[in-house]
Amino acid sequence: MGRIISITVMTYNIRSAMGNDGRVDLGRIAGVIKEVEPDLVALQEVDQFWRRSGKVDQARELARMLHMHHRFGPALVRGRARFGNAVLSRLEELSYHHHSLPSNRENRGMLEMYFDFDGRLICMAALHLGLTQAERSMHLNYILNRLTLIDIPLLVAGDFNMTPANLEMKRIRSVLQDCCDAVQSELYTYPSTNPTQRIDYIFHSPDWQTREVTTIPSQASDHLPLVARLALRRE
Repeated sequence: MGRIISITVMTYNIRSAMGNDGRVDLGRIAGVIKEVEPDLVALQEVDQFWRRSGKVDQARELARMLHMHHRFGPALVRGRARFGNAVLSRLEELSYHHHSLPSNRENRGMLEMYFDFDGRLICMAALHLGLTQAERSMHLNYILNRLTLIDIPLLVAGDFNMTPANLEMKRIRSVLQDCCDAVQSELYTYPSTNPTQRIDYIFHSPDWQTREVTTIPSQASDHLPLVARLALRRE
């Protein structure tokens, strides 16, 4: 039998590091992530050089504070200012591709990242879907067509902007497994002040087995981070 190796994954919509008190404080976001010390973090609503957040490269600064690697994928560009997804990692990044998702509304994106995980190639897709059903349908057509081509251990994490009851979830669950299926109760992630729904997810291919899933209470953003510890059987 192969040995089991585990990984800790987080997804977190940080809302440009604006907390529920209206203050932008990237240090609070770093503190939340540091509580868990994850191997991979999918971040949404990350600023790069926006005036509202002090013209900081937030992904780079978080990576510096947490001693992690980072990759930023801009979805919205306004001159030098950018806004989008980011991935923080303790693993060796081998390659990546940034996808601009098709949309007739707000620009959205997906980072497709490849890592060396204990000598094995794995992939994580970090994404943020649109607010309307029509947008998400367009996004999922593109995403699922892309992800079904990947035949290595796969993780998909992000803000999907829909609850588990949404009909579009059937399309995702036909090819991927939801980490939260491994727990008895629903883990709500939004809004962080009094969570009543889950719109943030960590999905995985059958190569992985979920060992533990949790949220981290925090007012550093309007979302709570979702954290999963997964095991991969080494071939």
